[in-house]
Amino acid sequence: MVLLLTIFVAVSLPVEFSIHRYSYWLQKTNRKPSLEAVEKMTEELMLLRFISLLLKATPSMIANICIPSKFYNSNFSPCLRSEIDEEIEK
Repeated sequence: MVLLLTIFVAVSLPVEFSIHRYSYWLQKTNRKPSLEAVEKMTEELMLLRFISLLLKATPSMIANICIPSKFYNSNFSPCLRSEIDEEIEK
């Protein structure tokens, strides 16, 4: 998992640098609408990267989440049958 996070960060840095350089060029050439679009795209990418990093760093905690059956209405069950039975008994 550490290797995966390292690769994730290593790929993100050059992308971030190139977006920064492109933003600088747009600002220098006075292309305000394009600069605003790139800034919005950068904000969205930062949020996406944060969520991805969070999901990659905490998969075991997320996998242990058990949703009670009163919140869904299908055969899909993210919990084991024994966990569901324990919850009903409580």
